[in-house]
Amino acid sequence: MDFVSDIEFQNQYYASSVRAKHIGKIIDIELPILPDDVFFISAKDIKGKNIISLFDRSMPIFADDSIEYEGQTVGLIISADEKEARRIANEVNVLVEGNEMPIELDLTSSTIEEIEEKYSSRIISKLCKEEGDIKECFREEENIVTSFLKINARSHYHAEPICIKARSKQNSVDIYVATQWAFHVQESVCQAIGESFEKVKIVSCNEAYSLNGRLWYPSLLATQISIAAYTLKKNIALNFSFRESFLYSTASPVIAIRHKSKIIPSEKIEIVQRKKVDALPNEKARWDVQEEQDSIATGEISAIDILCIVDAGAFNLLLDDILTQLVITALGVYGVSSYRIKVIAIKTNTRLTDVFSNWGDYYTNTAIEKHVSNIVDKYNFDPISFRLDNMLKPLSKTITHSTKKEEYKMSNLIDAVCEKSSFKRKYRAYKTLNQREDFSYNDYCRGIGIAIGVQYNGLKSIIKRGVNYTVEITLTTNQELLIKAEPSSNTMKELLKLRILKILNIEKDKIIFENIKAINLKDIGPSMSSCTTSVLPILVDKCIQEIQKQRFREPLPITVKKTYKVNGRNGWDNEKLEGMPFICETPGCCVVEMQLDKTTYTVKIRSICMAVEVGDVFSKEYLISSINRGITDTLSGIYVEKMPSVYNKTSDYAIISPIEIPNIEVILQNSNTSQVRGVANIPCNLLSAAYMSALNQIVKSENLSILPITQQNLFDIFEMRNDDGYKL
Repeated sequence: MDFVSDIEFQNQYYASSVRAKHIGKIIDIELPILPDDVFFISAKDIKGKNIISLFDRSMPIFADDSIEYEGQTVGLIISADEKEARRIANEVNVLVEGNEMPIELDLTSSTIEEIEEKYSSRIISKLCKEEGDIKECFREEENIVTSFLKINARSHYHAEPICIKARSKQNSVDIYVATQWAFHVQESVCQAIGESFEKVKIVSCNEAYSLNGRLWYPSLLATQISIAAYTLKKNIALNFSFRESFLYSTASPVIAIRHKSKIIPSEKIEIVQRKKVDALPNEKARWDVQEEQDSIATGEISAIDILCIVDAGAFNLLLDDILTQLVITALGVYGVSSYRIKVIAIKTNTRLTDVFSNWGDYYTNTAIEKHVSNIVDKYNFDPISFRLDNMLKPLSKTITHSTKKEEYKMSNLIDAVCEKSSFKRKYRAYKTLNQREDFSYNDYCRGIGIAIGVQYNGLKSIIKRGVNYTVEITLTTNQELLIKAEPSSNTMKELLKLRILKILNIEKDKIIFENIKAINLKDIGPSMSSCTTSVLPILVDKCIQEIQKQRFREPLPITVKKTYKVNGRNGWDNEKLEGMPFICETPGCCVVEMQLDKTTYTVKIRSICMAVEVGDVFSKEYLISSINRGITDTLSGIYVEKMPSVYNKTSDYAIISPIEIPNIEVILQNSNTSQVRGVANIPCNLLSAAYMSALNQIVKSENLSILPITQQNLFDIFEMRNDDGYKL
């Protein structure tokens, strides 16, 4: 596959977006006098429907009645000269009535409780799940811990600007696009131009390094230029500048989460064997084995109240699925008998928002692990024992009323990272040193933090909504095995071949994956949330088992087709939020060690150690590479990336540079399962929380509650502490 930008058509025209500068009802669109061979395409030129939809949500392709956010597209200027198209598009004046200002939510620990009432008219979705009598649990005010975390927006960074091209044919179009979901692009274009699927061809192209944001936004842009190409019968390219990509493509939503927990302190006694041995001449006394008691403080979360506010922006076509994931993953890996989880989405007409890597568990696991670290710090609990004691136990009921079947084996992962990072020794040492009044050893302070959690693979909620993942396999008369499926990588193809060879006696070279052109796009579900990774092996196994049964009973060729279904014991209910929401889970543990320079308020990460329990593995190198990339992306969002108020050049929004990447140690532990588990997103769930835990061991402040964490944040925290008489 080529990159879209590498493809050139004969007689190619260029599109430039005409954008509204203000929010309000459209009064008029004032066009300058257009030269010959320059065109304006808008909602009035649409033969089909002026909407792009996904599941139960939709948005206009071109604004026709009102402007919902600054920069919303009202049409395209088409010209054979790209510079001319951009110039004229900037001269178009979109007149609106009202000139409303974008709403910015004031999300802080002191205001989050008021948001629901204050913006009640702008609430577009609300989910709540409750178990037990929460009011009774919090009737007494003692032993309550409250924490707050706000995660600011991240841009869906693209190493090269967005580019989409359309080639016009007789009453049909070919769309060249980089997307995670080719079928949704095809479906959206067909709906817009009013033609059948046979009239719209989607050519999936490569894309340079990016941070997601390709699930539905490419479909919006593809419909816009397909309307122009279909109407004008011309080949058209839509090339964004870096500035357009940043300002007008999707970003992750701003999300704030407040936790309030009721804690029951307890104590666990462990027996340690020690004995003092007499010193030899010129030797210090040393310790060996003698019986001695040592106590480790721990406790229980008896009840928890979680409030989550989502700034949904102007439009987010996947909002319902994000909210669902926020609710069902809110407790992370922990089991709490009484809980209330409320998630509220508010429309703020700021910009378009979309999922970022994980659909919601990045936010919830980061927040719950930060909350657990706060509990540990307040009660001086052991950070490992407290986590293990409060984990959801096998055969217990989950938040979705399913039974927890398998143990996470988290203690093995914790032991692995603790041994590699010397966590237990360093945690106690740094804790003691940071409690000293002078808070000083050389010019820096050190901290170390830990976090646990899982990556959730395969969202059954979207499969239940009608998304298809299908595999068709044919055993030919030449003993070739033809597979109609689209694995996410060549590594996945090799893994599937090995699974086939375990069951079917056939030459490896005769296992052939057919060209994507031969596959119905409807059978290729979106490449996201490790759905492809977890679903395709299951379907391939079923097909091969069926072929094996028929092989010597039926004449060749034999064709078997399987589609993943969500029903029976592994079913899922989107309305009640009950059942088995994911295909499988990938457990992991992360330790981050850092030092803070007290003179410049800069953080230097000394090391990152992450242990992951993987499933069926073809290439350990590939998995480690995926985890390393996830760690790098997450680090970038923690303390490098920040949304600028003004964007004029590409450096205004920076991502992490190679010299800022610390030493990373990845430990893979094998499991007994034959499932294929995704690993690329688990760093999102673990690293941020471990980072904040390590930093909080140094700064000890409730104000450490915003991601990304900047030098300015740290300066402000220390200034507040200096005002209170604290010595740095």
